[in-house]
Amino acid sequence: MGGLSVTALAIMIFVVVFFVRFCFTSITSCLTAITPAIIGFLVSLHKPDLPITGIVLGVALIAQCLAIIPVTSAPAMIAYGAQGFTTRDMMRLGLPLAVIMYVLIVLFMFSYWPLVGLWK
Repeated sequence: MGGLSVTALAIMIFVVVFFVRFCFTSITSCLTAITPAIIGFLVSLHKPDLPITGIVLGVALIAQCLAIIPVTSAPAMIAYGAQGFTTRDMMRLGLPLAVIMYVLIVLFMFSYWPLVGLWK
């Protein structure tokens, strides 16, 4: 990981979190499980200029934008159980929204976060 830029490292972590989030039905349990591991990993890199707070904020935001399948949230499971929509309906709407959210988070990572001190 030593040769990776901070941006590439953050985006790789975001992609991993995006896929790990499928394993959890609760956002709280997901972030409780992965946030300490990510912080420990970032601290172990021994890079003082690494924006740990910005990366962890990105992780929390990426974990929020996953409405692709019904099992990723309790309200979605309830609506799915009541036959309010199909899995295909949710994927058709959720996947483009997740991609848009991911792109917006990366855009804010470069434009707004440096202004407030979350990214260097």
